[in-house]
Amino acid sequence: MLWTVVYPPRPLDNFPLLRSRDVDEVRACLKRQYGYAALIPLHRAEAFDATINACKLQDTALHFGTFGTPATFAFPPLDYFCQLLPLRGAGENIRGNLATELVANAGALTSPEAPHQTTISADTSTWFSGSVQKP
Repeated sequence: MLWTVVYPPRPLDNFPLLRSRDVDEVRACLKRQYGYAALIPLHRAEAFDATINACKLQDTALHFGTFGTPATFAFPPLDYFCQLLPLRGAGENIRGNLATELVANAGALTSPEAPHQTTISADTSTWFSGSVQKP
């Protein structure tokens, strides 16, 4: 008997941006999306398996991402607000000397003027809107 594994759809699967196991390719994608982003996998690069979906709307972009390994992302001040909402997993968002725990259905909001750093666990799936233009 042959078994088939069926994976449930992820948020925004109809809007695939990137599927990659190559850290440098994901870094380049994040740079194109945000102008700059540092991505640092915290454990074995072999476990790295990125899925990023993105849907751009008029003044907002919606993103979904999962990376298969704990990772840290660092961003300089951006031209927009960013809301991070983990669907699963855990992490932490640091803006200046303010740290916010990221857990399922409770996230963080970053302001355009402040650099921020986000660390996520291997099982984190994050839904984030990343370009709500500042007024």
